[in-house]
Amino acid sequence: MSLMIVVGFFIGWACGAFLCVKQPKRYLGVATIESPAHAGHAERLTPVRAKMVARDLDLENRWATTFEEAVAVIDQCSRLKSSADGVRIEVRYFDPRDAQRIAAQIASGLDVPARELEISSRNPEVKSFDFRSAAVLDDTRHLEWLLEEEARNALYPGCYELVKLAATGDPKATALVNSEDFSRRWKKFQELSLQIGYLNPPGEPFKAPNTNAKVAEILSAPVSPVIPLWTYGGGFSGAAAAGLLVLCLNRWKPAVLRPYPPKEPVPPEPPRPQERAIETDDPW
Repeated sequence: MSLMIVVGFFIGWACGAFLCVKQPKRYLGVATIESPAHAGHAERLTPVRAKMVARDLDLENRWATTFEEAVAVIDQCSRLKSSADGVRIEVRYFDPRDAQRIAAQIASGLDVPARELEISSRNPEVKSFDFRSAAVLDDTRHLEWLLEEEARNALYPGCYELVKLAATGDPKATALVNSEDFSRRWKKFQELSLQIGYLNPPGEPFKAPNTNAKVAEILSAPVSPVIPLWTYGGGFSGAAAAGLLVLCLNRWKPAVLRPYPPKEPVPPEPPRPQERAIETDDPW
């Protein structure tokens, strides 16, 4: 019985390892927003935010699927974990780079919880960019690149950080934001962004991306399936199945597993008397 249980454990362990290898591997993308204003997010994204992520990353063309299916994947693989210090975005997807891109895009555009619910209640129409808005999108991104380049040349992390710093009254940042080239490009960039809903849902006021978002490095090891869980789970399941099989066979087929009851010892037979040969007279 014990031998069958041990054999069952190893067979179950091997089956669990085989199934684990055949399971599709998921990788974890992580991004965080360190701000108390983002405490209190729900665990799942709002439908509008999921559509924004799928649209801004152009997942419809990248994954060769429909826009609705891309939105459904974003909703299933993304989770928000709020704390007192902010929110942590976790994305589990089959490709590690896509997992990191999705997490970074969510962290870049995610608004505070109250605004997310307010925007979702209005349910603005968000769809993928079509060919008519492609030219406007290219101009918007080109202006964004020019603004970022001008801010980095002035030793600032980016144009959004520069504008945020100028709003606090920093004289150097204010002078650069109010310069002719930067102010003209910034104003045009805001107009085009509102026209196509580049950074925000259509019809919503302009909001710059989150500058306090941090994106973790790509993890090379998958987070699922969990190999020890599959292997040892399969091993113990195999041992349990073998033990149950032993009990069933022991009940239904006693001749196979249960030995016969011991036989009573048979006393040895007494030795038979040896027959003596009959002596006959010599005929001669």
